[in-house]
Amino acid sequence: MASVSVDDVRDVINVSSTEVPDAKVLKMIKRAEVTLELETECSTQKQKSGMGRTIDKAVFEEVKTIYALKAENAEAENRVAPSVSRVLEMLLRKGSSPSEREKIGRVVTCSSPFRG
Repeated sequence: MASVSVDDVRDVINVSSTEVPDAKVLKMIKRAEVTLELETECSTQKQKSGMGRTIDKAVFEEVKTIYALKAENAEAENRVAPSVSRVLEMLLRKGSSPSEREKIGRVVTCSSPFRG
């Protein structure tokens, strides 16, 4: 994969380092890498198996449950609920938390449902 620098990103979106700090740009780069990795992996697996972009129902239900827990927690703490994509990103990076595992009854590491 091609290497992308912080300065490359700033140049493309036309901002300075005072407007957007390095940490924020690096976070943007990481998100793009994760998205690209998933899309590439899904596309490759889809081509190999001939299947569409579907996920296992059990995985979908667990992600839905975790999203509901995150939304409840945000509401209880008077915060904005996270987006579904944010929750998926968190699961892909870190897996589920101990309290989430306790509530749903098992570990969700949501790597990719397309892995064999």
